[in-house]
Amino acid sequence: MRTHSNNLVIVCEGTDTEYQYFTDLKEYVMAHQPDRYCAIKVVPVPEERIDRKNPKRNHLARKLSNVPQYHYYCKYEDNAEDYNLYCAQPTRYVRETVLFMQEDGYAEGWAVFDCDQHPAHEDAFRYAKQANVGIAFSSYSFEEWLLAHFERCPQPFQHSECKADNKEIRCGSSAAGDGDCHGTDCIGGRLRQQHYITDYSKGKKDIFKTYSLPRIKNAMINAAWLRYRSQTAVWVSNPYTDVDMLVARMLGVTVEYRWYSINSLMRYSGSEIRVIHDNNELVMTNEGNVTVIIPEGQGAFLDNDLSVISSNGRVLLQPGGDSCRLMIPNNAIAFMLTEGNNNSIIEL
Repeated sequence: MRTHSNNLVIVCEGTDTEYQYFTDLKEYVMAHQPDRYCAIKVVPVPEERIDRKNPKRNHLARKLSNVPQYHYYCKYEDNAEDYNLYCAQPTRYVRETVLFMQEDGYAEGWAVFDCDQHPAHEDAFRYAKQANVGIAFSSYSFEEWLLAHFERCPQPFQHSECKADNKEIRCGSSAAGDGDCHGTDCIGGRLRQQHYITDYSKGKKDIFKTYSLPRIKNAMINAAWLRYRSQTAVWVSNPYTDVDMLVARMLGVTVEYRWYSINSLMRYSGSEIRVIHDNNELVMTNEGNVTVIIPEGQGAFLDNDLSVISSNGRVLLQPGGDSCRLMIPNNAIAFMLTEGNNNSIIEL
């Protein structure tokens, strides 16, 4: 077996939205950055979906004694003890990724899954760290990442789609009937109700190229905002997504965004800066022991759409408490300091 240094396998929990999104992204990367990866594999494909009650891949599985009749997607353990160690969701998706890397020579692997009330999240995250596998996680569902392209929504959702009699209601659309939550309970309904993706459905094609790519910067900033607000373990946070980390990895995006609350201490230019809000002014103070120079335009006030309202002139802050004041525009919701690929965003 030969292991390449630049191939990638992505194991998705779902065969609809996640599979279609990363397949579209894969095609875009291979077309526009052909030298970035020698191969990208996205699994499982829709026709290979597993159903616990009616398995469709049993003919591919090794016959193990005293084990359930449902199995991992791709590779199978040699004995029941090993099977039981990894079979719980979402640990199984991490295990499948590991096996692709070990047995098929993939140098980099990511597991994509949602909260979905799975029982073994802590085990899955611990195993992924040990095995050097990336996790792209969302709560309540992958649609949380899609919503981040359009807004910073603090609302915790309870469903990806509301259902009645086990059928999707299609909340937020003209076809919705009784039970329409209008996007208050389900993320799909939010996408349709707010006219972000009016005809959204699971497995919809070209979402990456049509909706995601033009808004990718805002989506990454908004996803970072969700993480900044999270005060609990990843798998119990709601809302939350870090799918942007895998997307950035695939696209070769190295720009990073980190949100801070007012009065936080930040690293900048080898020193430490504290930012406070004083009436209608933003006050930046150099509390470190290194002189800080903020070049013209490297600090900017942002509006709710993350567009630049105004930017700073050149700022020089001497060590030991030197400060400057900037007038805050009326519609500013944040101030962003840029240094190379690092962007620190202070929520006002």
